[in-house]
Amino acid sequence: MAVFRYVVIYTMMVLFVMSYSAPAYAFFGWYQDKAEVQLSEEGNYDNSYLVPGDPTETWAYSIYQKQYKDVEAEITYLLGLVEESPYVFIRNGKKVKGVVAADFVSYKVTKFRDEISTVEDFIEKVGSYSRTSGKSYAVVYPDKAHIPLKPIYYNELKRLRAIEGRLGSE
Repeated sequence: MAVFRYVVIYTMMVLFVMSYSAPAYAFFGWYQDKAEVQLSEEGNYDNSYLVPGDPTETWAYSIYQKQYKDVEAEITYLLGLVEESPYVFIRNGKKVKGVVAADFVSYKVTKFRDEISTVEDFIEKVGSYSRTSGKSYAVVYPDKAHIPLKPIYYNELKRLRAIEGRLGSE
């Protein structure tokens, strides 16, 4: 029994040390460097999207097509785009991959489910900023522009609804 206890303690210590090491950050999709978040000037974000190209070719859209078209499906679609996105996200001053960002926002959706009755509620109350720090989440584009996530969500939602309107009328 004592050997088991030492193995458990040793494992916990190793995991604790690894959680703050560079390999752990790389494995879990975290970046060690903190990002100086300076959002691009307020303006026209009409051409800012999470996934470049045709959204109907994404995994998120294929999942959306299989669901009943409701609020939950649209939120799942937006989170799927975050997960699939090739861009880096900034949350509370830290750079993270799309998978990590999507997982955290999914957790927030579960936690604050009672506050979400529309996709717009999701964007405004849960998906676009940190409740802890009050800072907006952002997307870092290849040209180093830091675009707030909120208008990008709205662009993606508008693009999805336009596709659905076009497909629904054919």
